[in-house]
Amino acid sequence: MAERHFHEWGAFEDAVAAAVAAVKHRRRSTSSVVFFRGQGAGGGFGLTPSLLRPVGDRWYTPADEHELFYEFQSRGGAILPPGLDSWDLLFLMRHHGAPTRLLDWSEGFAAALFFALREEDAERDLDLWLLEPYALNSGACGVDDVLDVRTDLKHSYFDYFVDGRATPEWAHAVAIYPQRRSARLSGQLATFTLHASCTPLEQTGLPGLTQLTLDAAGRRDAERYLEMAGINDFSLYPDLDGLAALLRRRFRPHGDCAWPS
Repeated sequence: MAERHFHEWGAFEDAVAAAVAAVKHRRRSTSSVVFFRGQGAGGGFGLTPSLLRPVGDRWYTPADEHELFYEFQSRGGAILPPGLDSWDLLFLMRHHGAPTRLLDWSEGFAAALFFALREEDAERDLDLWLLEPYALNSGACGVDDVLDVRTDLKHSYFDYFVDGRATPEWAHAVAIYPQRRSARLSGQLATFTLHASCTPLEQTGLPGLTQLTLDAAGRRDAERYLEMAGINDFSLYPDLDGLAALLRRRFRPHGDCAWPS
C-alpha cells in the first residue's frame, strides 16, 4: 500500500490528480473511476465498516446483524419505499447510520474531503484514501471490474449474511456500486466496499489502495476549496437534516446576550 504525507494543499491536490490520471492511463479509459474516502488521521479503526469494528471492548455479532436487518425492515415498514430487496435495505441502513458491513466511499474527491474535515479539530491531519476498485476486485475475487451486487454476485445480501445459507466468494472485501435510490446516495456519489471479515482493508494485502495525508496546516485551504466547489452539508445531505446542519455550521454565536432575562 502506497502512503505519502503532504504539508501543503497544492502538492496534496496535485498528488490526487496524478493518482486519478494514473488509473485512467492504466485502464486506457477516461471513464474509469477511483473511490475516495476521507477521515481524520489516526481514527483508530482503519478501513473497517461500523458493524465489524469494536465499540469500546465489545463487538457486534452475526446475531446482531440478523436482528438489525429485521428490525430496520419491520419498524421502518411504513416509511420505507415499496419493492426494496435486501441490497436496497442494506444501502439505506448504512446511509441512515445503522451499523453495517458496508464501508462508505465516493466517486467524488470533494465529498471525501468534506467527510475528512467533519471533525473540527484544527490540530488533526486529514487522511484521504484512494482505492482503485478494479485492482481490488481482481485481487479479491478475480473480477477486473466494479461489481454490481445483483448481476455479479451469486447471492443476495440476505443469503450471504442474514440467513447465512451462502458463502461469499471473497475473503475480505470487494468494491461495489449501489443503485442510488436515495437523494443522499446520489448527492454523495456513493460507492462502497462490502466486507466479509473484520480485518481492516489496509491490512489485507489486497492491491489498489493508496493513503495520502494532508498536514493539519492545510485544513483551511481544503475548506476554501470545498466552499468554492459548493460542497457542504446540504449538497451531500439534500434533506432537512442536511439543511439544518449547514445552518448550524454557517451561523455561529458571535454576539453578546440580546435575549430578555
